[in-house]
Amino acid sequence: MNTKNNNTIATPKHHAMLFSYIVKAVREELGSEADEVVKKAVIEYAMQRGRRMAKRVKKDGLELSALNYLAYGEWEASPGDMDIEFKYNSESTNMVVHKCPWYDAWKSEDILEYGEPYCKYVDGYLAKGFSEDLVLDVDGTRTEGSEICDFYFRYEALDEEDFKLLKNRKYKLGSKAKKDWDYHIGHLLSSVEEVFTEELEDEGPVIIDKAVELYEDKFGKELYARLMEFRDLNYESVDDYEGI
Repeated sequence: MNTKNNNTIATPKHHAMLFSYIVKAVREELGSEADEVVKKAVIEYAMQRGRRMAKRVKKDGLELSALNYLAYGEWEASPGDMDIEFKYNSESTNMVVHKCPWYDAWKSEDILEYGEPYCKYVDGYLAKGFSEDLVLDVDGTRTEGSEICDFYFRYEALDEEDFKLLKNRKYKLGSKAKKDWDYHIGHLLSSVEEVFTEELEDEGPVIIDKAVELYEDKFGKELYARLMEFRDLNYESVDDYEGI
């Protein structure tokens, strides 16, 4: 029986706000020195996600291509949350994001500066974790002042036939490769905590605790309890993936 109500369903907003609380807490503690450890944490989180996606693709006997990177994404936006446009030429595929729930969450709270390092690093290193041969360049993000988030898959020129195949592959996959937001938020906390503890030793968990307190204050005890429930999973494992 699902006992969650609309106020306790985890969403991308919760993911965005947890990240902002982490950045706020570590910057208050370390000042300008915080940015390097935040960068390392985002990179580790992204690489882990990319490796998981790659493991599912390999389980299905497919290649680690841009097409499968897009097909095997681990989350799906709710209607109206995202506005993405694809452009392509003979050399690359341009993915233009006009709207996303992370930007909207940070913008609504006037804390874009806390989201900026996430947008700056997560997508490029997510692709790198997926495959060392997949190059995803980030030419601009809205959190740092661009009108769009501008991504390029270099040397991967998808065409109309590829996008038809992508649509069919996503249909065949359905929700098998997707994870819910409790999982993603727990993974964010787990990976950042791992990096902070390694880089900052005893100070790391103290900073994380401050961020988690802000999360509980904002979203309440039930979402906090689920965050704690998902804190210590093995986020490198895809043993639950049954394949297409």
